[in-house]
Amino acid sequence: MASVVWRRPCTRLLSTVQYTLSASRVYRRSAVYLSVSTIQLSVRSFSDKHDLESPKKRLHYEIPQRVRQKVVSASDAVALVRDGDTVSCSGFVAQGVAEAVLKALGERYDRTGHPNNLTLLFGGGPGDWDSRGLNHLGKYSEDSSKPHMLRRTIGSHYGQTPKVAHMALQNMVEAWTLPLGSVSRMIRAQATHSPGHITEVGIGTYIDPDISGGATNETALESPLHSKLVQKLDIDGRPNLMYKALPIHVAIIRGTTGDCRGNISIEEESVICDQKILAAAAKNSGGIVIAQVKRLAADGTIPCRSVAIPGPLVDAVVVVDEKDHDSLHPMSYVERNNPSLTGQIKTPQDEVQKMPLDVRKLIARRAFFKLSPDQIVNLGIGLPEGIASVAAEEDMLQYITLSTEVGVFGGLPASGHNFGPAYNATAMVEMNQMFDFYDGGGLDICFLGAAQIGKNGDVNVSRMSKDRLTGPGGFIDITQSTRRIGFVMAFTAKGLEVDIPGDGKLGIKQEGRVKKLVSSVFEKTFSGDEAVRRGQEVTYITERAVFRRTGKFDVQN
Repeated sequence: MASVVWRRPCTRLLSTVQYTLSASRVYRRSAVYLSVSTIQLSVRSFSDKHDLESPKKRLHYEIPQRVRQKVVSASDAVALVRDGDTVSCSGFVAQGVAEAVLKALGERYDRTGHPNNLTLLFGGGPGDWDSRGLNHLGKYSEDSSKPHMLRRTIGSHYGQTPKVAHMALQNMVEAWTLPLGSVSRMIRAQATHSPGHITEVGIGTYIDPDISGGATNETALESPLHSKLVQKLDIDGRPNLMYKALPIHVAIIRGTTGDCRGNISIEEESVICDQKILAAAAKNSGGIVIAQVKRLAADGTIPCRSVAIPGPLVDAVVVVDEKDHDSLHPMSYVERNNPSLTGQIKTPQDEVQKMPLDVRKLIARRAFFKLSPDQIVNLGIGLPEGIASVAAEEDMLQYITLSTEVGVFGGLPASGHNFGPAYNATAMVEMNQMFDFYDGGGLDICFLGAAQIGKNGDVNVSRMSKDRLTGPGGFIDITQSTRRIGFVMAFTAKGLEVDIPGDGKLGIKQEGRVKKLVSSVFEKTFSGDEAVRRGQEVTYITERAVFRRTGKFDVQN
C-alpha cells in the first residue's frame, strides 16, 4: 500500500466509500484505498460473502475521524445495499420521499439484477400511485431462475405503491399489512433491541393471529416468519399482540440540509417521518444509513438544535442537484414546496377554499356537529377531510386541535394526495411519538372513512377484494384507542346522485351501484364487538341516516 499524504482538508467525497470505520470494528462492505497524490477515495466492493479476511481486500489502515467525509452520489450510496438486506424507508403517503436514492436503487437492479431478495419494511407507503417512491423497488424478473428485487414486504399502506402491491397480489413476495403505529414502534423497538412492540392494537381485527395475523397472501401464510411476526400474548389476563422487532440493514431517510459529517436538518420537510429512530434502528442493527438532502452546509454550521439526525447515525449523504429538486426532491409528489405546510409561514385563514354543497359536505356537516371546543381530533384521509373545511368555514378551527397521525398538531390538515401535513400547524412531533399519544387515549374524538360496514358494526377499509390491496394505515391504531369514533361514508357509492335544495331536505335521484352496508365485511379492520368490550362510542354517519353500535345491536336514528 502507498503511504498517505494529506495536502488539504477533504471537503467532498468523490467516489463510493463505506464510512462506519472505527478503532475497534469495520461494519460493512468495502475496502478503502487512498492515492498518494490526491485525497480522492475509491472503493472495491467485497464478494457476496463479505470476506474481510481476503489478503487483497483487508483494510490495513483507518481514515482519521477529521477527514471522514460522507457525501456520495446516489448510485454510489445504493452500491452498499446487498442481496437479502432488510431495507426501510422514511416518508408518508406523497410526503418526504428520498426519490433520488430509491430511483438509483431500482436502476441498479435493472442493470445488474442486484440487490435482490430484499425485505422491505415501511409505514406510510411513500409513493405517487404510479411509478415513483417505493414503486422503484417493485421490480421482478420474468426469468424464473433469477430472483426478484423483493422477497418480502411488511407495510402499512400499499395504496400509493401499486407496483409493490402487484407483487403481493401475485404471490411474488411474502406480504403483510400491519397498523402504521405498530410498524413505527417495531422500528423503535429494534433501535432499543427490545423483542418487539407490545400493545392491544389489532385485537379482534384481521391483524389478530386468530384471524390472519396480517398476512395478505398464501406465500406469507406459508412463511416461517408468519408465526413470529405478530404473536398473541396474555398479560395480566388481557390479550395483547407483540409485533416483532426486525433488524434493519439499510435505512433510507430524507432531510433538507446535510453536512459532510452526516448531520441532517429537516427545516423544509412537511412531516417528521421517524427519520431519527429509523437511523438508530439501522445503526444498532449493524446496518447503514443513507440520507438524501437538497443542499450541503459547511461542517459545524447547522445549529445543534436544528440537527434532527446526528452525524454519527448517518453513513452516506446524497445531495440532489438544484436542477433536479422538482423531480427528485420535491416537498411532496403534489407540491414542490409550500412553506405554510412546513411551518415556515402562516397562511391567511380566509384562503381556505369552501366546499360546494354536495353529498360530501352534507356528511361532513353532520359529523361537524359532534365536535366540541377544546377537543383534540384526528381526521382520516378522504371524506373526513371535509370536516376540517367545514370547521374552518364555521370559524371553529381556533377552538379545537386537529391532528394527523404523522405527527402534526393544529392548523388545517392538507387533503387528497397531499394528506399528512397541515396548513398553519402549531406543532410537529415524530410519528412514533404521535402514536404513543394516540394509543394512550390522547384523542377526544376521531372521524374516519369506511369502505364497508357489517351488520354488527365491523368496518373494512384495508382490502375490498382478493385482487385489491390497500392496507390499514393508522386506522387500526386510531380506532382502537379513541373513546368516541365517527365513521363517515355515503350510503351507496359508484353513481349515487342526490338533490340538496338547501331547505333541509335530501332527495335521492339515483342510488349508487355499490352498497356500503353489507352482511359481513371482506376484511375486518375494525371490530364492532371489540368496540363494545372497550366501552367505545361508535357512530356511523351517512348523508341520510346516523347509526350507533351498542351492546344490544340497537340501531338508533
